[in-house]
Amino acid sequence: MNRRAFLAALGAVTASRNLGQLPRSDPEPTAQFLTTLRYPYVQNVRADRASIIWTTAQNGFGAVQYSADGTNFRIERATTQLYTRAETGIAASFYQHQVDLTGLTPGADYVYQAFVDGLPVTAGGDLRFRAAAPGPFDFMVFGDSGWGSDEQDLIAKKILAERPSL
Repeated sequence: MNRRAFLAALGAVTASRNLGQLPRSDPEPTAQFLTTLRYPYVQNVRADRASIIWTTAQNGFGAVQYSADGTNFRIERATTQLYTRAETGIAASFYQHQVDLTGLTPGADYVYQAFVDGLPVTAGGDLRFRAAAPGPFDFMVFGDSGWGSDEQDLIAKKILAERPSL
């Protein structure tokens, strides 16, 4: 993310939190950290809509801030669902957050950031997707995304450098 986009996003987040637009489950959150179990990913991309989903260990009000121009941001609230150990068979319960974005411009590139209780879900960097458009498109598939090793980071950077549609 370049400095101008970062400062615009930071200003939008600060203003949104001060104006009460980025939701919090509590006016003064007790925890100043967030445990992200699955980072945001985009699915169900269409010409005018897309879904962004992520999971956390903590419950809270989720939201996605997004923009096509990197300056004028919109904010949408997430729906959150608890998945218990009994339901999933994995070691711990988790919360899945989902935001369904609508009214997107076909073929437009979007930057976004996900939050829970006003805290960013990712440590930083651009999160991007492109709304679908008529005609051919490029996509890349990477299986077994693992735990974020240096080798996986290198592969992710190479994929991003190709700027695939999906």
